[in-house]
Amino acid sequence: MAEDRYQKYFASIPEGKQNGISNVRLQKTWNTDRRGVSAIVEGMRNAGMIIASGNTGYYRPADLDELAEFYFIHHARAVSLLKALKTTRAELKKAGKLNEQKN
Repeated sequence: MAEDRYQKYFASIPEGKQNGISNVRLQKTWNTDRRGVSAIVEGMRNAGMIIASGNTGYYRPADLDELAEFYFIHHARAVSLLKALKTTRAELKKAGKLNEQKN
């Protein structure tokens, strides 16, 4: 199971927003670089582990209020990004460039 791969990382992320841990500190703890930390956190999130982040760093939400705060902030960002992508997609489609590059 993918979650097993991430358990040691998950356990090192503190509970509670006030206890957040910075990317720099996780780099030292996990012996990796900035991108490595981001990739591990992304992997944990994709495996269904709830890792929140904010100005205090990465943390496991201590309660539903912290979870809701993280959700609503990131939901608003995602909606804003999707709106921008919708306009961009329309321009690319109109120019015939939408299917030329696939990542």
